[in-house]
Amino acid sequence: KVNIEKTNQYLHFDGIDTFSDIYVNGVLVKSTDNMHLAYDVETEWIMGENEVVVHIKPTMLEARAFTPPAVCFAQKYNYPSLYVRKASHMFGWDIMPRIVSAGLWKGVTICEKKSDKINEVYLATNKIEKQTDGTNVAHMRFYINTELSGVFSQEYSVKIEGRCRDSCFAMEQKLWHNTHAFKFSIPNCKLWWPKHTGESSLYDVSIALMKGEE
Repeated sequence: KVNIEKTNQYLHFDGIDTFSDIYVNGVLVKSTDNMHLAYDVETEWIMGENEVVVHIKPTMLEARAFTPPAVCFAQKYNYPSLYVRKASHMFGWDIMPRIVSAGLWKGVTICEKKSDKINEVYLATNKIEKQTDGTNVAHMRFYINTELSGVFSQEYSVKIEGRCRDSCFAMEQKLWHNTHAFKFSIPNCKLWWPKHTGESSLYDVSIALMKGEE
């Protein structure tokens, strides 16, 4: 049972393993097929108590709908893993026995949908350049997809800040569209090195969607 108090609320599933149908008050509202993704359920809620049923379907039976090409190869007990978006080790691996699990493997929360929000962000390193002074410069690509309630996209901007010990960067760019991408560089950047070859440096990065000063 789910108690809904506001019209802008929705259910957020952090992880469903793997194939499922989600019903709200007896009506199918969403189907899932990927253990690695989160899912949002937005529907016409009844104010107050709602019945939510998550019908988990057997992975091994659902996997029969996919036909791997003849060139594909796997262990005889691993062929379903070629198409199914589920942790591969669950079909049998040298690190664990074969346990093809199913169910809600992460939390479920009631959230409020904001009129302006970030849907997706992606930050990647395109290239590392070594400078004559021995430092490195990281050339980055940033992508963002948003939902905007305002008429003019340029009322909004995206602010990015990152830090790794004494290395930090910050920038803000206006949006021209609800989807936006741009490149920037991080001078004297910290690098991530494999074990026994150097320090494994990671940046803490925060991303904010701004409308004016809000």
